Amino acid sequence: MIFTFSGTGNSLYAAGVLAETGEAVIDMAKCCREKTFSFTPAPGERVGFVFPVYCGGVPSPVRYFARRLELTEEPEYVWAVITCGAKIFAAGGMLRGLLAERGVILDAVFPLKMPDNCVTLYELPPEETQQQTLADAERELSVLKERIRAQELPDDAPTLADRAATAAMYPAYANMRSVKKFWSDDSCVGCGVCAGRCPTRVIEMIDGRPHWVHDRCARCMACLRCNAVQYGTKTVGRTRWVHPALRKKKHAHG
Repeated sequence: MIFTFSGTGNSLYAAGVLAETGEAVIDMAKCCREKTFSFTPAPGERVGFVFPVYCGGVPSPVRYFARRLELTEEPEYVWAVITCGAKIFAAGGMLRGLLAERGVILDAVFPLKMPDNCVTLYELPPEETQQQTLADAERELSVLKERIRAQELPDDAPTLADRAATAAMYPAYANMRSVKKFWSDDSCVGCGVCAGRCPTRVIEMIDGRPHWVHDRCARCMACLRCNAVQYGTKTVGRTRWVHPALRKKKHAHG
């Protein structure tokens, strides 16, 4: 089984590629909403986690899920693939500590570079750069699939510099989770897709417009896949990132 969390589709796609035939891909945010935390690995089954790094650490839904996870049988091998634009810093060590509190030993952590997409902070790289990153990620996913199948035990401990970077960046994540700057512009047609995409169900449709009804969200940027949703003035006119697999899925379903 593979537990995943994804906002713009990068980690969801990676989890799907890494899943063996018939292997379940389980949405951690949905588990948090439904209070489902107990799972029973089959004999010899591997357990994986795939999610993006946020501010050098673990996204809030992943942290919430990991602190409550119960594996009723010991898995054969536990691994994590953490997607990033550049580095995962000490996110792997953070996950390892969270799982250890639940008696789960994380055997391996692998970083995976995917297209950078933090549109609230900066303009996205050019399309050709993103496409090259995708091509590189496809090759790396093939390698990672074999490394996981071989149950490798890499020396993945974060460096002192990585731990220092996470210690400096991660506290800011709590402030970044504020929803105060989210709004919808006049191009909003009231379709409600942003509310449906929100993994933590922070968005509700009221009088045909999205409203962020809680103080904080996961800051996953799933709602910002819609050009009508803005974050302050920073995102106005900026290109939004959605993994091509999600765009194809949307078109396939009309």
